[in-house]
Amino acid sequence: MSCSFHPYSAAISSFKTKDGQELVIGFENPDNYYSDKNSFLGACVGRVANRIFGANVSVQGTDYPLNHNGDSVTLHGGPKGWAKVDWEGPVTTTTSDGKTQTVFKHLSPHLDQGFPGEVQTQVTYTYYTVQEDGAEKFNLEFEFEARLTDNSPVDETVISLTNHAHFNPSADRTTIDGTRCKVFTNQALEKENGVGKPTGEVKAFEPIPADCSFFTMTKDGPRIDHTFAATDLSKDQKIDTRNDELKPLVHMYHPSNDVNIKISSTDPAFQIYSCEGMNIPKLEGESQGFGDRAGIACEPSRPTNAASMPQWRNWVTLKKGQTYGSKSVFSNWIKELDEY
Repeated sequence: MSCSFHPYSAAISSFKTKDGQELVIGFENPDNYYSDKNSFLGACVGRVANRIFGANVSVQGTDYPLNHNGDSVTLHGGPKGWAKVDWEGPVTTTTSDGKTQTVFKHLSPHLDQGFPGEVQTQVTYTYYTVQEDGAEKFNLEFEFEARLTDNSPVDETVISLTNHAHFNPSADRTTIDGTRCKVFTNQALEKENGVGKPTGEVKAFEPIPADCSFFTMTKDGPRIDHTFAATDLSKDQKIDTRNDELKPLVHMYHPSNDVNIKISSTDPAFQIYSCEGMNIPKLEGESQGFGDRAGIACEPSRPTNAASMPQWRNWVTLKKGQTYGSKSVFSNWIKELDEY
């Protein structure tokens, strides 16, 4: 059981089981993290994860045009967002209770990709093993913190952070077909015309069973690129969720090797992406490339497009003197699945 990281985007570059099986899509050659073929692999994403439609935010009465990735959409913080830079670190220490901690930091200047405010952020990875439910589990916690600096020329900004790890519990990591999945809610943000920006409504996403039971990923689907609500998005909106209870989001299992992966978070929403269109060729120093449906991403964050939606805006509004915070946990273990 082990994990490793890369300074580029403070990425999770490895997440292994106790028998050494790799569970995340990543590069063996660390230089390849700088390749333009890197599709946010294991990346810490900001200043605002997911999409801002219209590539513009209004903060304290001022409109800020944002750098965009095409079609007037700012994706994952823009073309040179936090997933496209080296973070400061790593600094690794041992906690008083014997856990290992690795910290990366990043200072984002005022008008970085168009976003207002100078922001200091850090991600703290904490990893350890536990005995639970008759299995030895490896937990990788990551905790985000962000603040407007004292020198920031503005007193407010918007922020939503995530980690973009792509998981595959099968032995060869070529496809997610055959993976058993449990999504702990079927409530997803409705999209305009089924493909566009969120309407503000939350409705049942039919490919996910209404009873949230396990289903099997096959070559015919389901194909998922949707934001799910882990809680009632209209209530108890806060910028720091770290004191909230960890909510289970997704459980993956592969029957060929009994590998389990579970994602939990204090964040109110999460994106599931079944990697349609992934196309990472076999680069120099790699043993394989990664194609269509090679992994499943589960990205805990704030609601998509919340910066432009008054009913969700408080989830992403960071004011000077406040701290943005969230906590998530990736767990893996080997045990035959009891629930089918």
